[in-house]
Amino acid sequence: MDKTDNPYNIDRARLLDNYRITENILKSSEKNEIKIIAQWLVNNQSAGPSQEINVEIINYYSKYLKKDKTLLDFALEWIRAQKIRREYILNLIKTNFPSNNLNLVIDHFISSFFLKYYEILRDLFTDTIQEYELSALLEILFASEREQNFIFENHMEKHKNNPQCPTLFKGSERIDTSILTLRSGLANIILRDYEPIVQIPP
Repeated sequence: MDKTDNPYNIDRARLLDNYRITENILKSSEKNEIKIIAQWLVNNQSAGPSQEINVEIINYYSKYLKKDKTLLDFALEWIRAQKIRREYILNLIKTNFPSNNLNLVIDHFISSFFLKYYEILRDLFTDTIQEYELSALLEILFASEREQNFIFENHMEKHKNNPQCPTLFKGSERIDTSILTLRSGLANIILRDYEPIVQIPP
């Protein structure tokens, strides 16, 4: 990526050049842009579990992209998430929390690393996207590993049925749900990452 320590910065020009190389290699055998991007994410960027699952994910979220956003914009945000995850893990290892207060752990890392990213990610999509869909996407983008039998449809259902995942409205009033959506998508990931560092009581 770029040479700064800012996890929100990515070298778009270099990444796009890298993608064009992959596209030129694959386009003789594969004409589908989504499949090329999905394969590039796995092979060149170590993003996503497999080309097949990446295709499902990109296909699903492509219907919500704003008119001025592209599939590559979405892919670049996936790569940005990978960079942020690396920086967050380094910070997680070095940070101590009083009495291992797990709510404090979650809120600290959400505000320090993920809140700004949520704003970047949210700007990709139209207002028709639901909060559970963003929550599900956040878990996909920041998961350290995918369970072996990951099924995208089941993953979406889990977030859709999560009572902790907010809606955009309270009565007729639109509310800011960013923190709640981030907690819904990332709380379990943060706790799983934190568990090996300290002894979390049962």
